[in-house]
Amino acid sequence: MEALGTLGWTLRHGDETRGTIDATTAATILSWGENVHIELKKSGGGTDMTFISQPAMQLFDWGKSSENVSRFLKELNKLVA
Repeated sequence: MEALGTLGWTLRHGDETRGTIDATTAATILSWGENVHIELKKSGGGTDMTFISQPAMQLFDWGKSSENVSRFLKELNKLVA
C-alpha cells in the first residue's frame, strides 16, 4: 500500500485477508480520476495480480488505465528490489 501514497492515489479500502485493494487516482487534465481495484492471489511459488482501472466519470480513459498499471508496477518493483 506504500506504492499508493507514492503515486498520489487514495486508498478507499484494503483487505489483507482477501488480498484486495481499492483506490482512486487524482483528477488530471485528461481525466476526472480512475477507480482502481487490485487483487493478489498466491499461485504456485509466486503471486498473481489482477489490476482493474476504470474512469470514474467518463466513457473513455485516453490511455490513463494503461498508464496506471505501468506506474503501479514501476513503484512496486522499486519497493521489492
